[in-house]
Formats: sequence, C-alpha cells, structure tokens
Amino acid sequence: MRGDRVEINSRLAKRIVREGHQIANHTFSHSDLMKLDDPLADLHKTGKVIEKVTGVSVRCYRPPYGSMAEPLRSELADAGLKEWRWNFDTFDWRPDVTEDDIRKKLALIGTSEGPSGKAIVLMHDQTKESMKSVRALDSWLEVNKNNFDFQTLPQC
Repeated sequence: MRGDRVEINSRLAKRIVREGHQIANHTFSHSDLMKLDDPLADLHKTGKVIEKVTGVSVRCYRPPYGSMAEPLRSELADAGLKEWRWNFDTFDWRPDVTEDDIRKKLALIGTSEGPSGKAIVLMHDQTKESMKSVRALDSWLEVNKNNFDFQTLPQC
C-alpha cells in the first residue's frame, strides 16, 4: 500500500488486516525506487505509517513500475525487506484498456496462455477510472472463487 494513502484510507487499511489479507509496502508516493536518493528511507517511512495505522509491521514491498536492480535489491534484503513482483499483468493501468479487456485477460489465468503455477496478478484500484479493474475482478472472482487456491504471500 502506498504510504501517502494509508492514513487517508485508514479504515480500508484496517479492514484489509482484519479480514486476514496482507499489506505490502509500495513506497510512500509510488516513486521509482531506482530514482530516489534514499529508497530505504522511503520504504521505512511507508512501513512506519502502515504500522501506526494497522498495527502490522510489513516486511514485503513491490517496487513501483517493477523498477529494481542490484545492488539496491541486496541492500533492501539486508534491511529485512522481501521483494515481491507480479507474474501476470492485466494492463489495467493503460487508459485504453476496458473492463471487458481486463476480464478477458483474467480468464487466461490457469490456461496455457496464462502463468503456470502460482499467479501474482498486477491490478490497480487508486482512481475512479480504476473501478473498471475492481468490477472486472469482482465478476471474475464470482465465477472462479472455487476454482483456485487463493493464498497470501509467504514471509510478508
């Protein structure tokens, strides 16, 4: 979760934890970690806000834009932070992608065209326009909730 959104969405952050989901660190303001002067400080700042609001200490992060390279990855790992990435992008962040496009993309999970094994799906819900993602996922889950074994990420 983005640090700058945790406090203004504190009820949602608490609900996520209460319902047994995980919150991971996604920087304070969706900054590219590779372009920050002190990426570790940014992730620590975000972690402190998440912990203050939810009572949960987060150890996992997802780098915005997937932007990551050595030696930063090693530095963050040495600081006890675990990186998680997606292996399936719905492309919902593209302005031209429709709700139906997202639904069709989600339908590929578990097929020969989708990820084999465990899928970590990249989706967004931060703007009004992102409601297309929420609606597409909701309808996909309604059909598929019993077809998959949904799990939280280990070590988070």
